Amino acid sequence: MESEKIEEKEEKEMEKIVKINGMACSHCAGRVEKALSALNSVDLKN
Repeated sequence: MESEKIEEKEEKEMEKIVKINGMACSHCAGRVEKALSALNSVDLKN
């Protein structure tokens, strides 16, 4: 029986900055902020 090679994948961190402009309605801005903050990997900065 041949031995199987197990490849370990290295996890790489990636940073992506997305600027959202033009949110005039505070209700809409709040909804977008709430949805993004629910994601574990997202940091919100003002």
